[in-house]
Amino acid sequence: MNKLSIKLPLTETIPAKPGDVLNIIVRSQGTLEVVFAIDPESAESQDDKFILYSTDDENTYYQEKTPLDNISNGKGTTKIRFNGLPKELNYSLGVDPGKEGDPYLIFENKPYGSWCENPVTEMTTEFKVKFHIDPNKGENANNRFILFSTDTAKSYHQEKTIKDDVTAGDDVTEIVFSDLNRDLCYSLQVDPGDKRKPYLVFENRTYADLSKKSV
Repeated sequence: MNKLSIKLPLTETIPAKPGDVLNIIVRSQGTLEVVFAIDPESAESQDDKFILYSTDDENTYYQEKTPLDNISNGKGTTKIRFNGLPKELNYSLGVDPGKEGDPYLIFENKPYGSWCENPVTEMTTEFKVKFHIDPNKGENANNRFILFSTDTAKSYHQEKTIKDDVTAGDDVTEIVFSDLNRDLCYSLQVDPGDKRKPYLVFENRTYADLSKKSV
């Protein structure tokens, strides 16, 4: 979709229709995350597009996302991340709902960081854990590391493998789990594979507990 097709009146308040923005999160290093009240699994949303572009003459920045780019573990919402935003530019954010309606703007020509009245600025909710598991040994090739929330819906679930080790060249495996919900509790399981029994590293810990303690 051409960005110039989103020339609509500025939406000062979020429209009361699918595509409502639930949250705008300004992260460090030029990253913007927007949470939309759009179910990424619904048939109606499959042709949706989320377009963030700079309003300088050259349109220096342009990123187009779809529901396939959803990074949220919550059900019924779509969380889109735009990376690499130069802080000296102004931006517009548009939504193209495809066959469901006309494109519309969430905001228009806003300076970096002023996309809403009270943007949420937060540090990345990551959890790093080191395992005394040598990623170079063939016997560990099928290891899986699973972090999941203990709420009834199990709304958070991330699974990593040896290939996700972020510290190459040593005999330990360091895994990073991202986008944790601060309000949930978590358990961490290791599945060694090859018919070996999975085991829990910890169980039902709060996010606050994880953020200040090592496993």
